[in-house]
Amino acid sequence: MPGLLRIILVVFVGSTAAANAALSVFPLAPTSTTPVTLRVPLVCSAATESITRNGFDIQVRLRPGGCPSPPIHYPYEVNLGVLPPGRYNVDLREGIDLLHETISFLVVQDHPQVTVRPFVVPVGAPDFNIQVSWPEHFDLCGNGTCDDWIIEIGGAQ
Repeated sequence: MPGLLRIILVVFVGSTAAANAALSVFPLAPTSTTPVTLRVPLVCSAATESITRNGFDIQVRLRPGGCPSPPIHYPYEVNLGVLPPGRYNVDLREGIDLLHETISFLVVQDHPQVTVRPFVVPVGAPDFNIQVSWPEHFDLCGNGTCDDWIIEIGGAQ
């Protein structure tokens, strides 16, 4: 009986670790020239995957494969390829709703004419400094100065 208890404990710990692991995107800040990889925390292998992209919405479906004994947590990688700039929403499902997660991420233009740093600002950040830059040959303001610019992001100036 102690052997059965040990197996149940290993399965429970493995499934809890998988449930607590987070879906993620690599690289963390993809550009329009870098391939994007979705990292999925799994305990069992995926036998097949299907990826459907409709604009900025991506659906990933995984069909479960075999499970090692004891189950081992590992990151399964789904190659999303090179994506154009934009905000993407990924809907991931494994099997018959064994796993259902969503994640959103940004793909920024590689070598843009105008660069804004940081490109992600925390919600509710007080007095956050933003840097806007562009190549010297690119006259963005029309008169050489941008003293009268106001940058508004999400209703905040």
